[in-house]
Amino acid sequence: SSSNGKVESQNKRINMALRAALNDSQLNDWDLWLKYIVFTLNATKSSRTGFSSNFLVFGRNLRAPRDLWLDEAKQQIKCNAEDDQLVNIDSLQKKAAYE
Repeated sequence: SSSNGKVESQNKRINMALRAALNDSQLNDWDLWLKYIVFTLNATKSSRTGFSSNFLVFGRNLRAPRDLWLDEAKQQIKCNAEDDQLVNIDSLQKKAAYE
């Protein structure tokens, strides 16, 4: 049936990803790495649809801990930039008051 073909296709995709990501000694413990491989595959955009599997099913992209850290870093940079602008405006106002 066609559903078996889809399952076999997905299993082939997972096996290829495991072989590409893991070295020979890690392949013996493939089950410990499976969740990371599946996470990555679910987060990868499809060349056919342009969307990840997770986006198509849940309407949002997966976020890795790295993404959360980057968001926090970007927010910190934004806050620092806003603080710098406030300081610059403050110094300009003070300078203008002295002139």
